[in-house]
Amino acid sequence: MEDWFNNIQGKDQDKAKDLYSKAKTLEEKTKVLREWHPKGYANLEPIRNLEQYFKYIRLITHSHSWFRGESSEHGHLIPKLYRNIPDEKVADQHEKERDYFLEFKRRARSFTEEIDPNDTWTWYFLIQHYGGPTRLLDWTQDAAIALFFALDTERDGTDNPIVTVMETIVLVHYAFEELGEKKLDRASVLYPGEPLTEKWISNITGSNVSLTEEIPDSPIPLLPPYSDPRITAQRSCFTLFGKQRNGFYINEKQIVCPCCGQKIISKLVIDGHEKNNLRQELTKIGVSSGKVYPGLDGISREITEEIFGEYK
Repeated sequence: MEDWFNNIQGKDQDKAKDLYSKAKTLEEKTKVLREWHPKGYANLEPIRNLEQYFKYIRLITHSHSWFRGESSEHGHLIPKLYRNIPDEKVADQHEKERDYFLEFKRRARSFTEEIDPNDTWTWYFLIQHYGGPTRLLDWTQDAAIALFFALDTERDGTDNPIVTVMETIVLVHYAFEELGEKKLDRASVLYPGEPLTEKWISNITGSNVSLTEEIPDSPIPLLPPYSDPRITAQRSCFTLFGKQRNGFYINEKQIVCPCCGQKIISKLVIDGHEKNNLRQELTKIGVSSGKVYPGLDGISREITEEIFGEYK
């Protein structure tokens, strides 16, 4: 990871080298990396224990930071509806998303009689919860749970897991700037059903799919209702993407705050050879399958790990 300078173009490479060489403290080095590293990494040496992990969390996060754990570096953060399609097919996906939404509501009605048929947002989050194609991308407000997710898949592999940190306040500033609206003073996130949020699902709520043109380009952060035990336990939150597949990037560059220039995304690299030790450390502080997956499946996973030493 030390050759990251080579992936910076032109004179910026010399500037990044100079700034990093002058940085003395971990905080100063992390600040340079977050601004200049091509992949947004905040650390060069992969994290090997919880002490290191939370040291970086304290350095790079704020009260409005959200987290996402993944088993390895996957590149751009893209929701399920937009994966593996070219940009020119996005409008077609909006039409398919509308069709899926209507058909899901029709077939699922007998299993969800308690849900208001006109509550579009609850239905939309329900589709995401059961793995349907939406423009939602999952996050958590809990850094420890994000690390758990990063370690919980591909357990036998040695790829370095990634914990992505997102600044919601930057995303809201950017989205409001795009819409020509003044950002609410209280808001670093939005709540489903607020007037502006309706624009992002106009392809579903509108009378015809041509209203997809009203969907903004950039994503927004949304706090869902805690209507499911897992959403509550995992402190789940979501970004709802607009018309851009790679919504956190414009011309391959990260979105930045229009006020201060702060980037929206940072990434922490975890040592793939230390996954078992890190999982054990998380268990000691109460972050286990039983907590993250409340219910019988979580209990079963947790007992298996306790008795057999791993999840089978």
